[in-house]
Amino acid sequence: MDCRELIAGSVLFLPVEVKGGLLYIGDGHAAQGDGELSGTAIECAMEEVRVRLTVRKGMRITGPRVRTAEGWVTLGFGASLDEAAERATSALLDVMESELRIQRAEALAIASSCVHLRITQVVNPLKGVHALWVR
Repeated sequence: MDCRELIAGSVLFLPVEVKGGLLYIGDGHAAQGDGELSGTAIECAMEEVRVRLTVRKGMRITGPRVRTAEGWVTLGFGASLDEAAERATSALLDVMESELRIQRAEALAIASSCVHLRITQVVNPLKGVHALWVR
């Protein structure tokens, strides 16, 4: 899940799909463009990583979400970029509905003017797109 929006201070929300699921953190990047076009960005060691894990049992999400200082990011992955974009967009519309307390059609109308779709990765078998809503 190589997304350049994941930086220090970000809050990452992940769905837990199996009881007792584990978390792996690795593959640090000193720099990376959107799209991860080949097998590596500028890889770097992660000598110290501080993470606080919290299980939110009532939170229902379908994929990764990130809260940043600028806004929200949702990530979608699929066999094609179209599939990944649909998943990232749908998840961000869920966020907008909740945050703005509006219906899906309204969220979609607003999203057309303020949501940015960016390519997360093309190098892996699953393609990735992330949707960014700057507030």
